[in-house]
Amino acid sequence: MSDTLHLPFTEQAHHLPAQEHFETHRLRQFNHFYPEENRVNLHTEPRVECCTEASTITCNLHHLLKFGSTLDQWDFDNFIENQLDDIVKVCSKQLLFWHISGEVNTYNEPVDHILVWSNTDYFWFILLPQSSQEIHFFLEDGDHIYFLERFSLNHTKFELTFSEVHHLSTPSEETSLWPLVVTLSKEYTYHWSSSSWEITLDNLDHWINNPAHYTLPPQNP
Repeated sequence: MSDTLHLPFTEQAHHLPAQEHFETHRLRQFNHFYPEENRVNLHTEPRVECCTEASTITCNLHHLLKFGSTLDQWDFDNFIENQLDDIVKVCSKQLLFWHISGEVNTYNEPVDHILVWSNTDYFWFILLPQSSQEIHFFLEDGDHIYFLERFSLNHTKFELTFSEVHHLSTPSEETSLWPLVVTLSKEYTYHWSSSSWEITLDNLDHWINNPAHYTLPPQNP
């Protein structure tokens, strides 16, 4: 009988050679599954403000995130009913993207989250002036107008936060030249552990005209 001491093969010891084997082919796999033309660097995207070091996402995720556009009630309902499942799939692939890319932050830690906001200047000074007439038409007809305000993703959950465009029918002196204002609307959170959606914000103030709480546009870009 051998007197050699056999130490238990720990999970960490198992992962190290597995990672070494993967590293040999990592770049090849990354370029195969995520070629450069299928990536978008959000730091170069004028419609959004990316608040994290991680700024590169897949084109599929970029396409599904409706930043820089407004959604009428039909568009919003269609998005919620028909595209949330697609967003779950592309967000899952975004996590794989981070793993295969080997991207790290300034602390040399693996990238594990991203936070993106709608660009305030683009929204107020480019998007709304271009679609102001159409937005007023929908609001005056009693339809809600939504836009994606914020997106966040990590290994625990991801969130889609929507706001709404409203109208001040009797504008104050500050808003006499711009009677459109915004309010928070709904936030949808997907939990990876339970594979379930949760509405984590639902503004009960549904007044299209003269909402109780609102945000005024900035005076200058």
